[in-house]
Amino acid sequence: MKKILVLGGAEAQVQLIKTAKELGYYVVLCDFTTTNPGIPLVDKHYQVNTLDREAVLEVAIKEKVDGVISNSEPAMLNVAYISQHLGLVGNSVESVENLLSKNKFRKLQKKAGVYAPECSIVSSVEELLEAVRNMKLPVIIKPTESSGSRGTKRIDEFDEAALCEAFKVCCEFSRNNLVSVEEYVEMKCLRVNDADIFVLGDEIIWDGWLWEDRSPDTPMLPMTEIFPMALPEEKKIKIRDTVEKIIRKSGVKHGEYNVETYFTDNDEVFVIEINPRQAGNYIPKLIEQHTGVDLTKLLVSTAVGDMKYYEYLKTYERQNNFVTLQVVFAKNEGIFEKLYISPELEKYVRWIERKIQPGDHVEQGVNAAEAVAFVDMQFDDYETQHKFTDDIEKYIYPLVKDKLVPKHEIAIGIADRSFEKERLFNFMRDVNDLYIVPLSKQAEKIGMTLEGYAEKLSTKGTIAYAKLSNGAIIGVIIGYTHDTPDNTSYITQVVVKSEYQKSGIFKKMFEEYEAYAKSQNMQALWLTTEKTNNAALKAYQKVGFAIDENTVLKKNMLRLSKMIV
Repeated sequence: MKKILVLGGAEAQVQLIKTAKELGYYVVLCDFTTTNPGIPLVDKHYQVNTLDREAVLEVAIKEKVDGVISNSEPAMLNVAYISQHLGLVGNSVESVENLLSKNKFRKLQKKAGVYAPECSIVSSVEELLEAVRNMKLPVIIKPTESSGSRGTKRIDEFDEAALCEAFKVCCEFSRNNLVSVEEYVEMKCLRVNDADIFVLGDEIIWDGWLWEDRSPDTPMLPMTEIFPMALPEEKKIKIRDTVEKIIRKSGVKHGEYNVETYFTDNDEVFVIEINPRQAGNYIPKLIEQHTGVDLTKLLVSTAVGDMKYYEYLKTYERQNNFVTLQVVFAKNEGIFEKLYISPELEKYVRWIERKIQPGDHVEQGVNAAEAVAFVDMQFDDYETQHKFTDDIEKYIYPLVKDKLVPKHEIAIGIADRSFEKERLFNFMRDVNDLYIVPLSKQAEKIGMTLEGYAEKLSTKGTIAYAKLSNGAIIGVIIGYTHDTPDNTSYITQVVVKSEYQKSGIFKKMFEEYEAYAKSQNMQALWLTTEKTNNAALKAYQKVGFAIDENTVLKKNMLRLSKMIV
């Protein structure tokens, strides 16, 4: 049985793991967490940081693995290090560094004899200002080691304050705290020529051509992935020749690589970057939907020297399905209401991956991590596809309403057995339908109406609350801090209006409640929640609650507790 080592067990690596298991391989995983979704899927898990090079190598040697893979950009150098050290299928560390480092990549392009803009790596604001003074504006400032478009900023004129701010933001996203600045190459349009290519020895497989449309509001942010890329053949040949020169000069010999290019005003191919990993935005999955070619399967199998799927692809007749993925972003910050999809487009939708839920706070889409949803579509023909995709934001967009009240207008307070009954009742009535077990049902269980339950809580409970400047209650934490066994405060209700559930008020209310409970000589807090209520469970664990494994509750419930002494 082949044995493969995977670096990272996060959501992005799950498909690698699943594919390896489907191929019948024994899967070893290095992942420092104990909670990532890939962990339960593997045969053996080592709680090792994927960036700890020697620790990962030790695992690879101990397990006598036949191959090592990842698609996490920070881990790719260690994938190369292990494969190089153990003589496995893979790349040298130097070849991967040539692609990962912004500065080395621009030098590599020049060595390969292809177009590249002027570029510098800087470690301070002073160095940045000096570099920009010697360049033609506009310039692009970006983290030297980061994923996606995070932190990338275009600067059109020499503005010291704007440059300082751009440097600060880039440093936050750069894994090595270095920043790249280069002359901006004007784009003729917002459409990038993209591809996921596969390198195997001296062969380069080009099954992953696509167009990538950028957002007009954030032109460095990928928004629409379109298959096929209907570019004239001579243009594709020009791109292919340019990219292959760079790949061969880099020295890489194995793996899937994401390539982004466009043509300059002089009709030169500008290769923005070649990432030494699979593309994000579900692109490997979309390539399989478009052509039938599974590049993930090719990556996993060839990494352990299994060439069966590679040989199969030599005679496989490619499909040519018309596939589009829309990455949905919000134009403005606010409260997410719902995802709008035009009725005439709905019949072409294959699947939707929602990243936020109605009532969640949503940021204006500036970075890839701020996607609201991913919508996959498949069309019958090119004309129908482009009828929609050429003006896609007319057919798919998030409905976002303004935040009701600025954060500074929300007050946090505490009331002990003295809360106004009518105000609590009105709040409980308003939010009654938000919960798995409505508050009125909870009241019925103890033989009360909702109004009677509100009276009991307001006169006997301790209530941390959040209210607006008009007095409206938007959240409460209700418990008991008097006459409790073992000086333990039982929290019976945690309720936050949906539009404020990601505003930070839960944490502030909890801090208020905890401080008051401690002042009343409470030594611990406890509460119960549904096992399936993942959002609540995560929120409680963030403020220090742990699952009480020794308490068995009825049905699908968990008890959580926290010591406060």
